[in-house]
Amino acid sequence: MGTRHRPTLALTLALWLSVMRTGPLRRRWRGRARDASLVLCAALAMGCGDTVQLPITPLHVDDLTAYGEEHCPEQCARLSTLGCPEALPTAGGIPCEESCSLLLVRGIWTPDDVACVSSATTTERVRLCRVRCRP
Repeated sequence: MGTRHRPTLALTLALWLSVMRTGPLRRRWRGRARDASLVLCAALAMGCGDTVQLPITPLHVDDLTAYGEEHCPEQCARLSTLGCPEALPTAGGIPCEESCSLLLVRGIWTPDDVACVSSATTTERVRLCRVRCRP
């Protein structure tokens, strides 16, 4: 178990020990709270690792760049039609098409996200595609 989980484990153990104290109010809740704290301890001990694995993109960077050049204009046109501010250039002056390609290459968006926005017909559908679209 990593060092980042130690405070949580200590808090869980303190909770468990306080629940185990005797007394009329403590006896009634002892079983449920103890079971919950034991489950939390087991989850911390077994389920949490110190490494995070990023998803592997099946397409190479060159393929993503080509995909972005082909499909990002459709997405930006759809965003512009729906009045989403993401269709406008960023504060740094990067146009929508270029920022779309950058998000694809960096793995923040997938081709499915771009296709989702391109086929959306309402701002609610765009929001389901992980784009804020708040005017």
